[in-house]
Amino acid sequence: MNKKHTYIISKEEKKELQHRINTSIRKVQQKEKRNRKRFFYFSSAASVIILIGATFIYNYKKSSDTLYQYVEITNINNASLTDGTIKVIQNNKEVISLHEENPSITYSKTGKSIQVNNKKVAVSETTDTHTETFNTIVVPYGKRSFLTLSDGSKVWLNSGSKLTYASTFKKDKREVHLTGEAIFDVAHDKERPFHVLTHDYDVEVLGTVFNVSSYPEDSFTKTSLKSGSVKINYGTADFFGKRSSLKIIPGNQISYDRVSRKITRGKEDILACMSWRDGVFIFHKKNLSDIIKKVSRYYNIDIESDHPEIEKLTFSGSLDLKDSIEEVLDVLKETTKFTYIKQDQKIIINYKNSPPMK
Repeated sequence: MNKKHTYIISKEEKKELQHRINTSIRKVQQKEKRNRKRFFYFSSAASVIILIGATFIYNYKKSSDTLYQYVEITNINNASLTDGTIKVIQNNKEVISLHEENPSITYSKTGKSIQVNNKKVAVSETTDTHTETFNTIVVPYGKRSFLTLSDGSKVWLNSGSKLTYASTFKKDKREVHLTGEAIFDVAHDKERPFHVLTHDYDVEVLGTVFNVSSYPEDSFTKTSLKSGSVKINYGTADFFGKRSSLKIIPGNQISYDRVSRKITRGKEDILACMSWRDGVFIFHKKNLSDIIKKVSRYYNIDIESDHPEIEKLTFSGSLDLKDSIEEVLDVLKETTKFTYIKQDQKIIINYKNSPPMK
């Protein structure tokens, strides 16, 4: 049989063992305490970062939302685009009516005075210094306008366009909202990025020259870059307010398809895109239906065509916009298969069959 052996611990050994146990317990407790402090520190830091980020996103979104809301409530109907009068609407109240063909409008650096063709015009001011004052310029069909904003940025507005902007920009950024078409020559200011908001996307720049076309009746919103660099922010923002983005370089164009909601980037003849500023349309194998739409807006006259073959016709060349609309259409029909008739205030385009071969 196996014998059991009993080992008796002396007082000294018992005391030493107790000391080791107590030391181990203290080490475990100290480690847990440090972990709790570290967890509390990181949790607090993360909370602060999230709070700061959320505050920034809230303030940024609030600023953009304020501009969008102003655009929505500003009382501008479609009749304003056909009445032949350029209007500057100040703070959704005062209206300055301009009857010139292509007026030049310049804001002072403070935004408190406007000059129209070198003639000073009074500006409506708000008594609330904390509220951003927005103005809207409406350029009807058949007219164009040139605008210098309070920061020195220059804007050429095409026919049938509306631009909403602050009379004086904030210290952290500059925002405008465009419906229609405009060329921007943005004053460089790295502390205040310049944003062009459209129905479909946001164009973000520091200082550059580019063209934005965003007419409601068009299938595409396009941005064409001449110089500098721009970033297109589009799509739905995530939790942190970040949206999908694309950068483009000079000579390129971004095109957003409103039906498929797809965005593409490619090379484009930028001088042709901006030629309207100089009173000329330049086209390279452009669909006749798109050209007719541009001519209709520029001359403020309805042009109709329901023939499906018109959609297939293209045109390459230039159109002098100082000519009458009849002269412009005559140039187009020299190389394309159509005829036109003028009825009252409307022009009807008809498809012309090819002549028989000899």
